[in-house]
Amino acid sequence: MFYFGFAIYANDQTAFIQELIYAMPFFLICIIAAFKNIKYSAVLLALGYIGHGVYDVMYHQLFINSGMPSWWPEFCGTVDILIGLYLLAYAVRLPNKSIVQVNT
Repeated sequence: MFYFGFAIYANDQTAFIQELIYAMPFFLICIIAAFKNIKYSAVLLALGYIGHGVYDVMYHQLFINSGMPSWWPEFCGTVDILIGLYLLAYAVRLPNKSIVQVNT
C-alpha cells in the first residue's frame, strides 16, 4: 500500500497504474488465503510475503516511482522476507487438519 501512496505523492499516474498491476497477484493471494484452512493460508501468505520481498529487491529494475524514497525497496524487501520466513516456520508447526476452515 505504501507504493500506491508514493505514486500519489509524486502525482505519477503511470507509476500508480504499474503499482496496481504488480499488486494484483498479492491481492489475489490474500483473497485465496482468506478462504482456506489456517495452515494452507499461513503457507500461502508466507510465499506471498517472500515473493513480495523478491519484488521489492528487484523493484528498481522494473520501473521508477519518483515519490518513493530510494532506500524503501530494500527496507521493505528485508521486512517482507523476514515475515515470510516467520510465517513459513509457523505453518510447519501447525497440524495438517486445522480447526478453522471456511466452506465456500
